[in-house]
Amino acid sequence: MGFTRDQQVKVYRPMVKRAWAAYSRSQGIHPKDKIAWNAWYRATLHEGVGVYSTCQCNPGADFENAMAAFEAVIGDSIYWQLKAAGGPLKRTRHALDQLMREHYIEEDYVSGVSRQMFDTSHHNLDAKKLAKLIAALKTHLHRHEPESVGVDVPF
Repeated sequence: MGFTRDQQVKVYRPMVKRAWAAYSRSQGIHPKDKIAWNAWYRATLHEGVGVYSTCQCNPGADFENAMAAFEAVIGDSIYWQLKAAGGPLKRTRHALDQLMREHYIEEDYVSGVSRQMFDTSHHNLDAKKLAKLIAALKTHLHRHEPESVGVDVPF
């Protein structure tokens, strides 16, 4: 899929360029050494995202993780690193909100299921537990497809 054009041109490539300048300077590598650049670039991208080319990335989490990896090389900011760390929770909360809207699931119902599963409200869950909660809700929805969940449905 790859990053969007705007992501590539306006944000990602300038970050990679700055990161390479910082890295090559710190290692005593000539900045125009294409072989060294290619090896460094692929290694840094793989370390941050787990792939060797941005063609294999998605424009969401992979973009944030790639930006964080190159930002760490530069060492003058932690913006993308913080964004990448908080991204999964934000995306998982969005997925839960979307599921609730699409299937008319009330927040009290979701909170009750969360309390049964984790002894706390869904507002206090981390991304992994939220994903498990979403999976449980989807399983229930699949079992009771024609019904609305959380709206006058006795259990």
